[in-house]
Amino acid sequence: MKISESATEKTTEETIIYNQFFERAISNIKYVTKVAYLLYVEDVGQKRKMVEAKRAEALLRLQRERDKPQPDSLKIDQYEREVAIWDTQLTKLIKGVKPMGVVAYAQTTAAGLSKDAAVAAARAQANELRTVLANALNVEVVQLTGDEMLKCFEWDKFFPVTAQELEESVV
Repeated sequence: MKISESATEKTTEETIIYNQFFERAISNIKYVTKVAYLLYVEDVGQKRKMVEAKRAEALLRLQRERDKPQPDSLKIDQYEREVAIWDTQLTKLIKGVKPMGVVAYAQTTAAGLSKDAAVAAARAQANELRTVLANALNVEVVQLTGDEMLKCFEWDKFFPVTAQELEESVV
């Protein structure tokens, strides 16, 4: 799951609505599901450089759109919101709030009369779970395969000791 905004940035009313959507969505899942979060404190200096770079890119896109002979007001609004998000993150870093990194993933499994039937059932459940989580949490959910999936299985027993190890394993 790729989380793009923090629940702490929402108003109290937005947070309550967010939690209600999540609870409703989770209560509708009819099979066993595991949702895991690995949390770590990010390097403030490195995070600040990244945020400043992303903010500069967003400002450049905004300025280019405004300089067009017929600027698209929807794109301008989108770019202004993006700049505001980066400004908020930069302000938090300046105030001393430590940035947290999150690696989140969900797992499900299924049974079948044959290997193919079990794989088909697991894929169907994964697709349903992806839709439910994406809508309920307002996040991007991608299906993992191969080595990415193997890392999640390994993390069930042993997860990275340092933030750097964790960041390197998901890049």
